[in-house]
Amino acid sequence: VDVAVKVIPPIPSLNRVALVAHLENEAIVLTQLHHQDIPRIWDYRDENGIAHLTTDLVPSMNLEAMLQNHGGRL
Repeated sequence: VDVAVKVIPPIPSLNRVALVAHLENEAIVLTQLHHQDIPRIWDYRDENGIAHLTTDLVPSMNLEAMLQNHGGRL
């Protein structure tokens, strides 16, 4: 199974609290949605100062490929 992991490291920042809250909210929303085009959640944790969300990997192009396909513009 290919997965994607979003990580918020334990960096001292005023934005960290908001970032962790956003990640937690994303985890809650994903657990409530069931559709073939929405990634399933595998895990969400916030321990030892490291928050992470693990979901299905959604296949897509990377930014460089997108820019090449759109003449350097999005």
